[in-house]
Amino acid sequence: MISLNTVSYTYLGSREPALRDITLDVASGTVCGIIGPNGAGKSTLARLVAGWEGPGKMRGSVLVGRRDIHSASALQRTRLVSFVGDNPALQLTGFSETVAEEIAFGLANRGVPRDRMVPRVHAISDRLGLRDLLHRPPHSLSGGEQQCVAIAAALVQRPRVLVLDEPTTMLDPHGTERFCATLRDVTASGVAVIIVEHRFEVLREYADTVHLLAEGTVAQSGAPRDVLGSLLAARTGAGTTRYTAAARAAALSSTPPPVSLDDAVTAFAGRVVQEPPIQPVPYSDRAEFTPAARDVPAVKLRNVHASYRGSIQALRGVTLELPPGNQVAVVGRNGAGKTSLARVLSGALLPDIGAVSIGGRLTRDTPPHVLARSIGFVFQNPDDQLFARTVQEEVAFGPRQLGRAAVNQLVSHALQATGLDGKRDMHPHDLSTAERKLLSIASIVAMDTPVVVLDEPTVSLDAAAVNRVAQILSQLRSNGRTVITLTHDLDFAAENCDRIVLLGGGRVAGDRATRNMCASELLHELYGQLPQLARLARALHWNWCPLTASELGTAFGSV
Repeated sequence: MISLNTVSYTYLGSREPALRDITLDVASGTVCGIIGPNGAGKSTLARLVAGWEGPGKMRGSVLVGRRDIHSASALQRTRLVSFVGDNPALQLTGFSETVAEEIAFGLANRGVPRDRMVPRVHAISDRLGLRDLLHRPPHSLSGGEQQCVAIAAALVQRPRVLVLDEPTTMLDPHGTERFCATLRDVTASGVAVIIVEHRFEVLREYADTVHLLAEGTVAQSGAPRDVLGSLLAARTGAGTTRYTAAARAAALSSTPPPVSLDDAVTAFAGRVVQEPPIQPVPYSDRAEFTPAARDVPAVKLRNVHASYRGSIQALRGVTLELPPGNQVAVVGRNGAGKTSLARVLSGALLPDIGAVSIGGRLTRDTPPHVLARSIGFVFQNPDDQLFARTVQEEVAFGPRQLGRAAVNQLVSHALQATGLDGKRDMHPHDLSTAERKLLSIASIVAMDTPVVVLDEPTVSLDAAAVNRVAQILSQLRSNGRTVITLTHDLDFAAENCDRIVLLGGGRVAGDRATRNMCASELLHELYGQLPQLARLARALHWNWCPLTASELGTAFGSV
């Protein structure tokens, strides 16, 4: 169904090709997974298959159903291929007043009669858990909810080929589960699927083949477990699952190494702990987190209720206190209120009821330019944040506006920490998506605020970039700064945060030290998932909860 024959592509103004002589075939009813580090050419490949050539030069051919997709008309392309990118905000039309209209937009453009259109919209909405949101304006949804809408709008077209670029990064566990179940049905109907994905567990379960891209070429191809667990995937920066990392840390001889939970259970079954494990944490432990007493909390919320346009209730009585230097992860299902909490903290959204204070200052009574001295906010979508002409100017803007001393030193430190020091003179929008994400983090780090809020900092980042973010958090911790990380990446939270706050329905459903939260039933019951190593511990009935692969290595006497 899909055939790429020696495809190369070079962007306008670039000397080096983004793709070099790519040849691969995807049969109808199969799923082809694409992995690789940032900059490997994954998104470029996905867009070429969808017919989005853009400014640049392509050699070779991309055939979809024996038709050259780049010579097909726009109408022919939409009937053949549906594409879902990694930024739902760019895919929403901006014309639709409701989610239902957004999903139906493509069908309406194709002239599908209303009596056929409405049942199709309702059917796909039910599959993806969107039925209760059909009346909502698309812009009022959370990032994960918008991603579900973009997926629904693609699937409702009933294409012959589906191209997905990081479709699950913004989805909560329930959304990911619904998406994967729908993907299984779609492929069973004969649709060919190409999926670019950093979540290896999804590919291990659903992909038929996986191709590892590195520097624009196919470095490895094969069965999912062989490629996803390979040393080459780790060495190129594509990453590994925590199960693979744990097996290597524990010096297991499993070949290939475990990639999924089932693989890991088989690999670790019967292994005896050689060193005393971490202090056991009972799975039934429900003790709430109690911060150390400080004179002035870095962040304090008391009975905060907040809404949009007075009708959409986002927060419903949130009470939370964070001492200086606390590293906190805020997790919750899509629409739970995570981004709204960040907006309340930054002063962009004022509470209807209750009070918010940052470093003892009430946000309601503090001018934005004064509040900006105390809290920095990294947006989920970096394109909503970047505006300067060069990387240097972007990072320097914040500290300069705040009147910080040694601006050049702050800028240099932030750029070195994010790996962007060599790109000071580039325009921010000439950077890759991952680099723009890191730039948005650098621009806030350079402001040197006591409190930093990161909204989904690991989205669209490969393993190497995620490690950079982890190192930045470690540095902020050592400097005594309070960091609030809003995330669906539970493994990142487990490895880098002191404490996890669980939101549900706009309320604080749980607030515990990280190991206690990961070992408890609460996170599993209300969020639907645990970090990978916590899942392994539960499956093997261990009486302790590891948070990192190195802890497992120590426990098995290998580190």
